[in-house]
Amino acid sequence: MSLDDDSATATPGNSAPGTPARPNLPNQQAGRIPPPRRHPLPITPGRLRIFGLAMFLTRLFGALFLVFSTYNPSGWSLWHWYQTGWPAEWTLLLPISVVWLVVYILLWRAAYRALRPSGLALTTALIGSLVWVLVDTGIVPLNVPGDLVIIVLYMSGGVLTAGVTWSSAWATLTGQVITNDLTR
Repeated sequence: MSLDDDSATATPGNSAPGTPARPNLPNQQAGRIPPPRRHPLPITPGRLRIFGLAMFLTRLFGALFLVFSTYNPSGWSLWHWYQTGWPAEWTLLLPISVVWLVVYILLWRAAYRALRPSGLALTTALIGSLVWVLVDTGIVPLNVPGDLVIIVLYMSGGVLTAGVTWSSAWATLTGQVITNDLTR
């Protein structure tokens, strides 16, 4: 009997020729083992393409985490880590900084390509006018000089979020899909 012979792999419980035989365990009876499931988790086709509040909040908190972990006035940031631990911890700081830089480049490039310069300017103006109203009405006080830094950090996180979510929001609102030529 050769390896190319289809009858070598066929068993009574396995009627299709050419399929590998299942091992027969001592306590197994024919037909008692359920067939293996193909998808252990239920996957709804197209579910990840539906833009909603959860996707927006995920992108917002991701952008805010990136911005505030790079620098914030509290003293717990990558900037402060460089100031206190550069010579001693350079082997850890260097790869983390490269990852930070790559993520920043990806997010700003996505925001730039989605919004273009005019959209970035309009988004910054919109967020800036909202901040102006909040400060002018006294909802957001500017008592300490560090408060302005925090507001600018929130604004940059908001611009990043708007840029990253714009294509998905536009496709949901209008049904038009924005495509970019990735060869440029």
